[in-house]
Amino acid sequence: MAIRHLLGIGLLGGIGFTMSIFISNLSFIDLPQLSELAKASLLFASLLAGLLGYAWLFLFGQPANQER
Repeated sequence: MAIRHLLGIGLLGGIGFTMSIFISNLSFIDLPQLSELAKASLLFASLLAGLLGYAWLFLFGQPANQER
């Protein structure tokens, strides 16, 4: 496994934001507008991490024995 594969997996690791949404719900109990903004931001960041990870692995994630 090459370092480029680890970078791609690291980017895909940014998808796991379910605990952050739970914590933001607890943090902004009295401020529903901030709670909704936090949820939207976390979901956007998760989508962005998934797209970046997919693009990285699509472009640079070919098997190590098939160098360009």
